[in-house]
Amino acid sequence: MTVWAFNTPDAPEQRKSVYQSIQQGFSRFGWSYSDECNLRAFLVEGKRSSTISAAHKTWDWVVHVNIPHRGKCTVAQVTSEYTYDEGLKLSQGVDFRHAIGVDPASILELIETAGMFCRPLTSNSEADFNEFLLLMIFSNQLRT
Repeated sequence: MTVWAFNTPDAPEQRKSVYQSIQQGFSRFGWSYSDECNLRAFLVEGKRSSTISAAHKTWDWVVHVNIPHRGKCTVAQVTSEYTYDEGLKLSQGVDFRHAIGVDPASILELIETAGMFCRPLTSNSEADFNEFLLLMIFSNQLRT
């Protein structure tokens, strides 16, 4: 199992749109306004690329820090590999075309307490142990 953490989008509109996309089954990250940003294309052309495009497995988790707002994290379990799609239509144009399928039923929302994210606010996942394990892994990664 791997836990992937994504940086916070800058604008409130971006945060809201990314959060809504997670709830609809797609984790998203930015710097993807043009077709040349597709990470799969980098792999096909033999260019150096992030391992993210091929590494997502169904036991992985994604963490969106400060989504839907500061002091909260949204966590979801991966259901499908990376894809590059039409993205989100925002006021500044299309962005967040990098997408990874997630299970909306697995979404956890965590709050920040004393510098650590903890206490699931909502939990629809099937096993409390998975939540505990994820929190321990994520908390340890934040401290390093």
